[in-house]
Amino acid sequence: MSDKTGLVLGGGGSRGSYELGVWKALIELGIEIHVVTGTSIGAVNGGLVAQGDYQKAAALWEQIETARVINVPVKEEYSLKQKVWQTYQTFAVNFVKNGGTDTKPLKETLGGFIDEEKVRSSAIDYGLVTVEMEGSVPRELFREDIPRGELIDYMIASASIYPAFKPHKIGGVRYLDGAYYDNLPVKMALEKGAGHIIAVDLEAFGVVKKEMMMLADRLTYIRSYWNLGPTLVFDQAVIRRNTRLGYLDGLKAFGVYEGCAFTFTPGFGRWEAKRLRRYLPLTGLLEKGSGGFVLDQLFLKQMDKIFQEHGVREPDEMGTALVCAETAGEIFGLDSETIYSCEEWQSCLRKRVEESMKPEKEENGKTDFTDILYESAKTLAGRRSRAVLAGRIIGDLIRNQKEQVPPAGFAILPEAFLAGVYLTASELV
Repeated sequence: MSDKTGLVLGGGGSRGSYELGVWKALIELGIEIHVVTGTSIGAVNGGLVAQGDYQKAAALWEQIETARVINVPVKEEYSLKQKVWQTYQTFAVNFVKNGGTDTKPLKETLGGFIDEEKVRSSAIDYGLVTVEMEGSVPRELFREDIPRGELIDYMIASASIYPAFKPHKIGGVRYLDGAYYDNLPVKMALEKGAGHIIAVDLEAFGVVKKEMMMLADRLTYIRSYWNLGPTLVFDQAVIRRNTRLGYLDGLKAFGVYEGCAFTFTPGFGRWEAKRLRRYLPLTGLLEKGSGGFVLDQLFLKQMDKIFQEHGVREPDEMGTALVCAETAGEIFGLDSETIYSCEEWQSCLRKRVEESMKPEKEENGKTDFTDILYESAKTLAGRRSRAVLAGRIIGDLIRNQKEQVPPAGFAILPEAFLAGVYLTASELV
């Protein structure tokens, strides 16, 4: 087993600030990188990693804006929606008129941040991926394969996503974005002897050869639960958010914190599992093979998808409790950039639930189960209302020690069911 660590950085345009956050986490954790490979923006970030200059990389991302990457007249003060519209409108016009948008601004910008000699003399091996347009020939290039003086050109070649951008010419050869061949070049890191692969997937356009990850002696796969936004629009608010998410996900990947969509202090999962233990038998629908009805099978399929998205492949008490908590947090709009203790999480969620709850209809101090179902039908359009009403239904089942499974309506509302379990266990409904 090799003791080399390879950092593999995926392509994804402006989403690349997420990789900056992951790199910051790796620095704080003292994880030494021996090989770095990347595609598109991952090739640019990879060059900065090879330089070993985090501060310069942070400065680049703090200053970057769409007009400094591509020849598009977008102002930083525009709203994100305006930036997206203006950018893609320009892409369409430039493709018709010129065969794509010019990336000359990107070359000028990178010239102020990429130090080719530092990359070449670095103890960290560096490689990138691009594709020759004629014949669609893939080029997996390490720094020793790239002629001196042309490193930045090959980085731009790796990031030339056609037809939005023009193919990038080097020595008469036209190159396209490496995402068309391999947007997460794990294979290159393995070729350089990396045993531990840290793969950062921006989940953008491109081919990802997942089978290559299975060849690593050890794999740390890092991705964001949240959508990282448009890939070809550089907005500073989105960049700051993505950097923070990458940093937190990097720390979670190595066990500093817990969670997937949110970030929790150590011990949160065990604490939640203990609290939810008496409610978890109610989640019998989660058990493989339970129920034979079509709705049961639909519920299981959707539930499995939710657990997979939260990084839980084999649900246990702790994993189930975390998914219930995070589902409730997402529905009620808790901040994904905060690090939560158990007490802080409960406090924030309670506040959001109280803001969303409607008065219960009671008669003689007792909740009418029929009225709850009626209210559920009326408020079907609201995720928060569905979660609250699910919690009330589950609470009624628990209080009356009813053995039946939840109403069939849960089969098409698995998120409401999970959040409802959590809200009931937390006495928030």
